Amino acid sequence: ISSTGQLKLQSTDSIIIGGNPFSVGGTNFYSKSTTYSTYTDAGTLVINGRDQAGYENGFSLTGPQGSSQNNLRLNGVITENGCWTVSFDIRGTQSGSLPVTVDICDLGDQTFYTNATNTYERKSLTVNVTNYSAIYNFVDFAQFSYADYLIRNIKVEKGTQATDWSPAPSDPASGVKTSSVEVNSNGI
Repeated sequence: ISSTGQLKLQSTDSIIIGGNPFSVGGTNFYSKSTTYSTYTDAGTLVINGRDQAGYENGFSLTGPQGSSQNNLRLNGVITENGCWTVSFDIRGTQSGSLPVTVDICDLGDQTFYTNATNTYERKSLTVNVTNYSAIYNFVDFAQFSYADYLIRNIKVEKGTQATDWSPAPSDPASGVKTSSVEVNSNGI
């Protein structure tokens, strides 16, 4: 720790605070090119859109009627064992409290609810992944009611702390102006 109270780490190891490991990832493993799949035992989980205005970096979907088992799976976003955090903004459109269950690699799930004011709320789940493999590398959003949901700013990151949304390194910058300068024997 420096004289100004700053802590500088030279590795990505966890810090132990109060006996609990604390680590911050930051890199988003969910990108615009992440593949997804859907499952339902009845009806259809409808993906109305992906990465559009109002649900940037996420989805608009309608839960299936008459289905208690359904999910939207984000494939390949978990890349190794260890603590992983998924965070996202969610809201409904029906002025009600709507459930959605989130799980990481089938190791731990948590049910979240939209609010009745149809405004976005940030949610997060952290799980210690111990079963990473070619099969267990996903995040599921599941148990949608027969209603409309908007999920935006999905972030999947290593570590135990959800950080502010940021794009995946593989995603092209949006709204960034670029220019180039040509240098040759005649000058600039």
